[in-house]
Amino acid sequence: GQVANLVRYDIAAGGVAAGPASGMPETGWYWNAAEGGRGYFIEAQRDQIFFGGFMYRADGQPVWYYFSAQAVANAAGGVTIQSPLNLCAGGQPVSDAAHVPSCASTGQSVGLVFTNPFTATLMLPDGRAISLARFTLY
Repeated sequence: GQVANLVRYDIAAGGVAAGPASGMPETGWYWNAAEGGRGYFIEAQRDQIFFGGFMYRADGQPVWYYFSAQAVANAAGGVTIQSPLNLCAGGQPVSDAAHVPSCASTGQSVGLVFTNPFTATLMLPDGRAISLARFTLY
């Protein structure tokens, strides 16, 4: 019976109204079918991309990684971003009182390479590459 107002914020000046520039990835949820319990969200406005990764540590605690940067065209006909990686942890657990997460830079860099608007490769600081695909419900 409660109402919650959701607000979409600009990640680039006038970005919500302008939408993504030509060639940018599709905004929405992405995933890798081999990674249970992980999800990724990508927002594209103008030539800016905001990326959020939502997952769990080995001890079961949730962590969120995020970064945002300007996208540049790549040789594959898509876009690439390179950015410092940030981490938020210690947030709200399911069965406890409210907790505010702490967020900070990891001191590492991450890359995201799109070859088309629906698939990407996430390049992690340790050299691993994770394939991501746009998740659609319908």
